[in-house]
Amino acid sequence: MDDIKNKLDKIQDDITEIKVTMAVNTANLGEHMARTEQVETAIEILKKELTPVRDHVLKVNYTIALIGAIGSVAAFAYSITHVISFFHH
Repeated sequence: MDDIKNKLDKIQDDITEIKVTMAVNTANLGEHMARTEQVETAIEILKKELTPVRDHVLKVNYTIALIGAIGSVAAFAYSITHVISFFHH
């Protein structure tokens, strides 16, 4: 009979330990969820703040590409005019 009582006491101790662990884990989960929400809010703020910067960088990149294309066309036209003038002399 003592053996059964000891086993029941051990089971009760295990259940108590599990409940304590669950309480700690629940508290940790609440803190984690709060931090996650803060991080998500911060990310949204950063996205809003960085959108104009990204748009500006894209415009600068397109402008540089356009200047490069215009320069290539101008160099090609310059070369053609020199080739034509070479053959006319």
